[in-house]
Amino acid sequence: MRSNCCVSVPHPSSSFEAFAKAAGAWQERLQAGLSRSIQASDQTMGHLEEEIIQKTRELERAVLEEAAQKKADQAPPVCPICGNKLGRITHGHKRSYQSRFGVVSIHRTRGWCRRCKCWRFAADHLLGLAETGGCSPGVQEMAALVASKLPVAEASAVIERLTGVKLPRATLDREARRQGKRAQGKRQQMDGQMSQGAAKEQQVSELRQPEPVEPFTLVIELDAWNIRERNEGHWGQTEELRKQGQEPEWWH
Repeated sequence: MRSNCCVSVPHPSSSFEAFAKAAGAWQERLQAGLSRSIQASDQTMGHLEEEIIQKTRELERAVLEEAAQKKADQAPPVCPICGNKLGRITHGHKRSYQSRFGVVSIHRTRGWCRRCKCWRFAADHLLGLAETGGCSPGVQEMAALVASKLPVAEASAVIERLTGVKLPRATLDREARRQGKRAQGKRQQMDGQMSQGAAKEQQVSELRQPEPVEPFTLVIELDAWNIRERNEGHWGQTEELRKQGQEPEWWH
């Protein structure tokens, strides 16, 4: 009798070699480090936190590198800008990127776009690594956020202390400026999209606010505003002054 049962075949991206290779060594290192910290009378929970972070980072880095490579391998050989099929394909172009967990290296496929007349790495666009200066999206966000709140020298020290990521001042400043330019370009694009709608209806789906599902209270706070004050010398002469090209200035 023929069986109708199906055997599920795992997707190639569902298994990671990094777990088998790094998990055992990670567990041994972490247990040894935690045991030393537990026995040390002068160490606190803060030291335990540091031990876990430090001993886990290499495993995280290895998993990220493998996952990113799997995603890069799925990038179609088409230009991410114009959609034209790439030609003169070559494989194995390696590049390293600074991530939250350390430096990861990825092998990418390169192709020539005849329409754009330049070389393209489709995987870079798929991973958010195009024109990034060698930083992962997570590090890009980190650099932009911290540099917007602190001077570059202090920002570099804070990032290294809190995350372990070492970003030289020049790299941090350059990455923060790059993200600022990207934000300006995005804002100009959004402004252009909004200007086409004549303010009658929100045309851009990304900008539409979802309808509230429950009653809510909206609180608006005003820090300062213009209030009209009476000017004895020109009271009642607003229209006449405007006809003469003078705008009454009794708003404060």
